[in-house]
Amino acid sequence: MRPILNKLYIMKNDLESERSEYHKFWQDVADYAAPRLLRFDTSNTEKGYRQHTKIVNSTATLDLEILVAGMQASITPSWERWAELGDIDDSDGAPREETLWYQSVTEICHEILLASNFYKKTPAFYEDISCFGTAAIYAEEDLDRVINFHSLTMGTFYVAQDHRGRVNTLFRDFTMTVQQIVDKFGKKDGARVVEGSVPGYIKTAYENGRLQERTSVTHAVLPNPDYIEGHKNPVYRKYASVYYVNGEGTLGLSSETLLAGQNKADEKEVILRRSGMEEFGTLVGRWRTVGEDVYGTRHPFDLCIDDVKQLQYFDRKTMRAADQGVDPTMLVDEKIRNKAPLFVPGEQIFTALRGNAPGAKRAVDVNYNIEHSKMVTDTVAMRIGRAMKKDLFMAVLDTVRSGATATEVDAKTREKMMILGPFNDIISTDVLDPLMSMVFNYANRQGRIPEAPESIQGRPIKIRYVSAMAKAQAMIGAQPIERYLSFIGNYANLDPRVLRKVNAERAADEYARVMGVPAKIMSSQEEIDEMIAREQEQMEAQQEQEAAMNQAQTMKDLGQAKVESDNALGQLAEATGG
Repeated sequence: MRPILNKLYIMKNDLESERSEYHKFWQDVADYAAPRLLRFDTSNTEKGYRQHTKIVNSTATLDLEILVAGMQASITPSWERWAELGDIDDSDGAPREETLWYQSVTEICHEILLASNFYKKTPAFYEDISCFGTAAIYAEEDLDRVINFHSLTMGTFYVAQDHRGRVNTLFRDFTMTVQQIVDKFGKKDGARVVEGSVPGYIKTAYENGRLQERTSVTHAVLPNPDYIEGHKNPVYRKYASVYYVNGEGTLGLSSETLLAGQNKADEKEVILRRSGMEEFGTLVGRWRTVGEDVYGTRHPFDLCIDDVKQLQYFDRKTMRAADQGVDPTMLVDEKIRNKAPLFVPGEQIFTALRGNAPGAKRAVDVNYNIEHSKMVTDTVAMRIGRAMKKDLFMAVLDTVRSGATATEVDAKTREKMMILGPFNDIISTDVLDPLMSMVFNYANRQGRIPEAPESIQGRPIKIRYVSAMAKAQAMIGAQPIERYLSFIGNYANLDPRVLRKVNAERAADEYARVMGVPAKIMSSQEEIDEMIAREQEQMEAQQEQEAAMNQAQTMKDLGQAKVESDNALGQLAEATGG
């Protein structure tokens, strides 16, 4: 295992230089719409003072709340299942034991997410990706609840991507108290910390009772240069995971002192833990990337930040004009400086006025057309709402309120949701796919996943999304099926032979697959075969019963018939010698 600290310092500096090009734009977004979502300084924690001094109009901030709520409800709602595990592409239908296993695993994964803190972190994720184009959540295995999530505040992390454009490197900065560092990384022997389990100055601070002093920590996750497949030592896993103090706000250690440490002895005073992971562990979403860019662009605030600034400017001007109208700046004659005024002005500017009688007058006559200004601000606010997709989610809500039928609401929802279709594709591929894979892998390692049927062991598990947005996209594939079956049904009135062109079971399976119909309400191929067999048995039994009844009736009729020479029965008797 080779020293890694110097490589981490160099890599982080390079990533910080690349990210710095976005800082000014991100700061504008934070200043004018989302002041508490950006943090370049990790020591800036638990600051309760007012940070939105540039915001006088909250339109963009409120529209952001609607967008975040809409994305949460349409992509990852906590109150319903939004993803299914399994492979139901087989048109012949999956065996029942496979279907039941996929259903069981799907329910287990969703229960794990519901019991974790995932749904507490997703609103912050949707806020960040809407404001800054990039958002990240760090997920780590947890023995109590399988998986635990950490929101990464924009400005505190750096990412890099591989040759395929997939993010595979993360550096995140945060602060920890001495108590937290010892609890997470140290080993204790009674009230004392075991020598070497944490840096010496952390051990000293802990034993001296300075438990709440903070130090800055960096966590680096990157492809492991020492990776050995199947090795039991976590240091040789696919991704290297290194926690180290980074020199910002550390207990008496300067950055120069830390940067000087290059040998193993010095690394012990800097590195808190060096380990490894089989999964990358970080869910990084980007609204859209251009070329080789690492961070996302073309997100809502990328489209409307100038409108947001303009709105703040016009509102400030409008309020100042209105203030001058009701509380104007006054020019007051010097002769009455020390006398009580007959009115309560805004600001008083004492000067020599023309005329003998002392008095006062407006300093400026403001003829500001507030109605015109309101029209301008309303237009700007409308453009911001369009960029923030406010009309998308509010239109669906208004349709519900209008008393429209369920069919009309469903059609309106699908129509509007299609606008965010490309974004949903990106989130599904970059965030939700690795999320569900991690949940399954962690749960499987902890023995929470039942053994798979032998027929599907070793086969990859497919993830299919059934959220409102995914279903809206699926309707594109369902419409041709609906139109085709409608045509066949109508044409069959003219020529029933056309029904031979439709395999009803395959049509039902394909429509269910496209629409995301839960597999548990559909009959498996085994169940269908059983039903066909029972129907065949019932039909054969009925035919036998009818044949027996016919035979009995015939015998009864024969027994009651008279034997005479002029009827068939008499002739048959004569012919047989009866």
